[in-house]
Amino acid sequence: MDSLKFAFYLGLLVGDGSLSNRNNGNGYPTYSVRFFNTNKEFVDLFYNLHLDLFDEAGKISHRDRKNKKRLYEFNMYSRLTFDYLVNVVGIPSGKKSDIVRIPNLILSNEDIIGKYFFFGLLLSDGGINKNKSIGFHMASKGLLDDLNKLIFQIWKFNLTVKSIVQKNKYYSYQLNLKTNEGNTILKDICRDRITWYCTDSEELILLKCKP
Repeated sequence: MDSLKFAFYLGLLVGDGSLSNRNNGNGYPTYSVRFFNTNKEFVDLFYNLHLDLFDEAGKISHRDRKNKKRLYEFNMYSRLTFDYLVNVVGIPSGKKSDIVRIPNLILSNEDIIGKYFFFGLLLSDGGINKNKSIGFHMASKGLLDDLNKLIFQIWKFNLTVKSIVQKNKYYSYQLNLKTNEGNTILKDICRDRITWYCTDSEELILLKCKP
């Protein structure tokens, strides 16, 4: 298995994916790997990575939602892959948004592995502003604590995870990188020529970087 592609895949999965073993209505669990995004290119990307890594062709569908963007979904039923991602890698099954963490195989590995994971998480669940500052807003404090650790490990930035309280009961957490920090990371990702698949052209598309 390509370790860089797998790290990128895990970044996407941790951000906007889910693992489910819900009952299918006939008494049998489904053991599904799913990925959601309003950007079809990112769902195509996840499809191709999953196919490359596990030799399994999932399906892509979409849902039209009132007053919201169309939501695209990748879905693959596989007990073997589900068990590997849950029991070996450590991705939680079911509702994971407030408990998911960065897998140990990412945190304990070399920096290039961490960069690919970071990029996958950034594409799926982060944000890049016009001034190149970067922000993450998540329900899992543990995930952002891990991400803070990963960023320091690779780029040596000392950041702070901030708590956000809405209506006195809804807790979420933010991790923000200033313009100079975000720009440094984006240039570093470009320098390492991090790439991803584009379904339509079936070619590797390079991350577009300014000189």
